[in-house]
Amino acid sequence: MTEEFSQQFASYVQGVHWNQTSSQELETAKLAILDFLGTALAGIGEGPDHALWDRISQTSGHEASIIGKPQKTTSWLAALMNGTLGHSLDYDDTAEFGHASVIIVPALLASGERFGCSGSRMLEGYVSAYEVGFALSSVTRRGNDQHHGMHSTGIFGPITSATAAGKIMGLTTDELRRAWGVAVSQSAGVTGNFGTHTKPLHAGLASQSGVLAAELASSGFTSNTSALDAPLGFMYSVVAPSYYDEIDFDNAIKELGENHTSTTLGFKKYPCGYIAQGAIETAIKLREQTGLNVDDIESLQVRVPILEDYFQVDPTGDVAGKFSYKFTVACALVDGKVTKWTFSDESFSRKELTPLLQRFSVEKDPDSGSLGVLVARVGGKEYSLPIEPAPGHIRNPMSPEELQNKFLFNAEPVLDNLRSHEIVERVMSLEAEESLTSLMDLLSLRK
Repeated sequence: MTEEFSQQFASYVQGVHWNQTSSQELETAKLAILDFLGTALAGIGEGPDHALWDRISQTSGHEASIIGKPQKTTSWLAALMNGTLGHSLDYDDTAEFGHASVIIVPALLASGERFGCSGSRMLEGYVSAYEVGFALSSVTRRGNDQHHGMHSTGIFGPITSATAAGKIMGLTTDELRRAWGVAVSQSAGVTGNFGTHTKPLHAGLASQSGVLAAELASSGFTSNTSALDAPLGFMYSVVAPSYYDEIDFDNAIKELGENHTSTTLGFKKYPCGYIAQGAIETAIKLREQTGLNVDDIESLQVRVPILEDYFQVDPTGDVAGKFSYKFTVACALVDGKVTKWTFSDESFSRKELTPLLQRFSVEKDPDSGSLGVLVARVGGKEYSLPIEPAPGHIRNPMSPEELQNKFLFNAEPVLDNLRSHEIVERVMSLEAEESLTSLMDLLSLRK
């Protein structure tokens, strides 16, 4: 079973061709790549950018570009930097196996620049990596304790980024399996670091790990070629013991190539944790429908059927507010929007938020509906709105135009209107690009 499992995954990756991939998958992959580029540009100037670039700028290397900077570095350091940038605001997309594009796209860009690749090859790399990540995540049912406190982005990330880099590099099935063997030994990242600069670092490290794994495998570096499912291998190490009996590798094989990019990838409208997105939208709707004055709110409550530990925190400033129902919903009610500025020091220090936060509670309530409910009491009257699927969720999708506008909103402050629109055009017709040179020159301000 072990040999068959790893080999079937590797054979699938080798067989992915853009002209045999559905138009929906290719369209979603392009939008995902574009969305990542925008979130990375928006991450420039944030804390993780300053700290990482201070170290990386002191290294030498001319293999791959860093978004927003004209200098080049090594391929794996470029993946580290770009992946961290893209996740700095928690504005990037989500999937069953974590944050997909901040893992996959930096690996594609770094390997594509170093080894050369066409836009169509990049699309093949995205789709194949996404499918591998999704399939592996389906080995067991999803649960709060499925990976006993580990961040899924850091767990599955090295494998999916190694898949992306390996596809660009044209690795053989044996080399790809060795790359996965190297990658699984770099899976890491704890959810206890949510709300700090280390969470976006999870994405950067995962993307870097995959690029390094693919390059080592191509040079003959050895590993267990069955490390994905072998005894004492990846799955048996990262899945919580209570889930061991449910591990089903056959199910993962069945999921390969089933158009999961276009049917499962979720985008974000707001720059914060995904769990809060629907509650934010509901708060804005409540504000618009009732015209209530926040000063008149006597009590405010979010009740949800599942309450993750990392979303029960009180906001303490900086990125911690991104993982707080209280802070994100309070800002949505006060401002009618949630933006990058929402999580600035200036926003956190606003005195008008304090009374509302003091009257705000978050509770776990199994009877609160599928996604929960937002309840506000004003003047003795209770307003209650169900929390609906977040904008960008597959059940409430953002349109291509909305996603392109999101990119332009994030990109234009860093680049300019002309460059930003050219990037949109190039990415949305990526299969026509013979190389990544022009795109990376635009993104790194060399053109």
